[in-house]
Amino acid sequence: MIKSKLLIVTDTVQARILRIHRDSLELLIRIENSELIHVDDAKRKTVSGLTVTGSVPGGAWERRNTLKDTARKLFCIQILNELKAFTNESGDSSISIIADPKMLGELRKHLNVDQSSHVISEFPKDVAGFPLQRLEEFARSKEIIS
Repeated sequence: MIKSKLLIVTDTVQARILRIHRDSLELLIRIENSELIHVDDAKRKTVSGLTVTGSVPGGAWERRNTLKDTARKLFCIQILNELKAFTNESGDSSISIIADPKMLGELRKHLNVDQSSHVISEFPKDVAGFPLQRLEEFARSKEIIS
């Protein structure tokens, strides 16, 4: 059986699961974070039109960050559930992950034992918004593809 190589590219807003070919990437699925709650300009600290002055424990700003953390966690679980379908289809797969640092840390928390044993490389970099050609260039620079 040919070993399938998969790549997860994600930030808190979007994720792509791609199949790695020798010299290119093939998009398998694109996932958007429907749970994400956007935080307004952090300098103004506004939440739904209310200005928050300071970081009072239990205040609106703290609740907003907690909601964002929860949205990130749920998105990681969604990504990994989608990944199961592709790893089950292909049997023995190797997985590379490129994610912004917070998402990479969250993904690590939620990888099951089988998935984590297939992870061969991780890169803490936010490239989720890159078009496919630029993503392929980045993957080449990290020797993910030839």
